[in-house]
Amino acid sequence: QVLMNLAVNARDAMPTGGELRIETMLGRVDVQNTRTNTDAVAGVYACLEISDTGLGISPDVLPHIYEPFFTTKAPGKGTGLGLATVYGIMKQHHGWIEVATTEGSGTTFRAFFPLIDTSIEAPPLESLDPVLTVRGQGRTVLLVEDDGAIREMVQTILEHQGYTVIAATDAADALRRWRSNAELVLTDLVMPGSLDGRALAAELRCRRADLPVIFMTGYDAGLGGRPLDLGPRDGFLHKPFTRTQLFTLLAKLLTHRPSARASETSSDWMI
Repeated sequence: QVLMNLAVNARDAMPTGGELRIETMLGRVDVQNTRTNTDAVAGVYACLEISDTGLGISPDVLPHIYEPFFTTKAPGKGTGLGLATVYGIMKQHHGWIEVATTEGSGTTFRAFFPLIDTSIEAPPLESLDPVLTVRGQGRTVLLVEDDGAIREMVQTILEHQGYTVIAATDAADALRRWRSNAELVLTDLVMPGSLDGRALAAELRCRRADLPVIFMTGYDAGLGGRPLDLGPRDGFLHKPFTRTQLFTLLAKLLTHRPSARASETSSDWMI
């Protein structure tokens, strides 16, 4: 997720082309380094470095790049959550992110991940989560995600598992592509346009009351002070999520069947 968001930003910073360089290295951060970066902690780290030869970041924009919803992109071209997500992921992993940039000459981001003291062996094949062996059997999922890289990745994972995917770029596109045979909606919470994930779910449930919906976001679920109230037909995934988390929720929501009484209630509510 970190690599993808930084690579997408680098691409957008090079509209006429350029060079994207991705490097990994090991390094020791000493006390001297921590004096210039309050997020840094002395120790040994794996460093992921992403450099571009693009437009660079202006001095007036630089202090705001990790703020949620801050973006210099045109309306509909970005949500302003990419770098905020990167910052949050690095904090969750007890690391940090640094940036060096020169306007007109490019930008370099360095993500520092603390090393662990012991090695971890991959689990034997027979102990892998059994949910990953459950096939989608052609069941149709409406996938709504404005980030093209994430949308393509999730679509590939779902199709590889045997699901049929209708992919949409935002809520308006999802409403145009909606088919009554879609059995579940997997939607981002924050998207460009007048409708977010909540509003899209409400609109689709006017067409099919028992429709299961999985909301996903890389930001806080209680966006803008609005708590995300999940009902029995709802699920939530925080980006980045694992295949096991995704398929577990899919299995749970697609195998649940509302009772006759619940169906009647839903029908009454629609009327």
